Amino acid sequence: MINKKILIIGSQGFLGRNLNNYFSKLGYEVKTLSRLNGDLLEFESWKNLSVSDHYEAIYFCAERSGNQIFFEKNSSFDLIKHNQKLIINLDKFMQSLKNPTKFFTFGSLWTAFHKLEEIEEKNLFCHYHEASVAGLKITKIILFELIKKLNKFTQHKASIITTGTLYGPMDQSDHLIPSILSKLSLYPKELKMFGKGDSIRNYTYVEDLCFWLNEILKSNHICPDNIIVASDKNHPVQYVIETLASRFEVQKLIWGDKADNFKSRVPNTKQFSLLYNTEGYHFRGIDSFNKDELLKWI
Repeated sequence: MINKKILIIGSQGFLGRNLNNYFSKLGYEVKTLSRLNGDLLEFESWKNLSVSDHYEAIYFCAERSGNQIFFEKNSSFDLIKHNQKLIINLDKFMQSLKNPTKFFTFGSLWTAFHKLEEIEEKNLFCHYHEASVAGLKITKIILFELIKKLNKFTQHKASIITTGTLYGPMDQSDHLIPSILSKLSLYPKELKMFGKGDSIRNYTYVEDLCFWLNEILKSNHICPDNIIVASDKNHPVQYVIETLASRFEVQKLIWGDKADNFKSRVPNTKQFSLLYNTEGYHFRGIDSFNKDELLKWI
């Protein structure tokens, strides 16, 4: 592979770093923009990127979301303000590119687009933890509108990749799996949970996602607005916790009484398989990793 370039915006986060490693190993020339080489809220930083290069793909992994909602003291307003500045700069940069490219940003199953209109008025005018969900959803709406704009008015082809709950190396967040691994590395004999672990989620290994992103990139398919790329397995939280506990030979696993109100979103993996003529999925599951591998993630 010679002179094939991709650009990762937000290359210092969990997903961005894994994308950087994966595509670099495949021989791509990976360009990056992150907090290490600029302020993404200031367009001057974006001007350091070449607009005449031909990028095979651009991956946008920089908006604040997920566990970061608490960085803004649970304020939907501040979260939206931050992400809006970021997306405006992204829009300016995409308009300035000289060559067509494929552009990808990322969603999650719980913000799938047929659910985006479910923002309720009470969530916009209150101040508690769950209120920031409105900020996250509005961010995804803005990104979705940008995707539609790029596809309709520019030479670029753009998509939102909707994933399951990503997990794997270099996740320094307080998401479920890295937080449990951090606890087990310090106190491997006992694990105490706040909830019952009865919610069902889709867990997608991040390197599997990288693999499928490369398959999409290699294909000649003109990407639709939304592509669901997720594992074909859905697990209760209880199963994941018990699997990790067994790897660390936990002697005492204590469950709490907190009810989990997370609604599962079962992905349509069949649609993705048909779209790319795949022979089924070969995802690695959380139960396929040993203790030494898991410890390397934190």
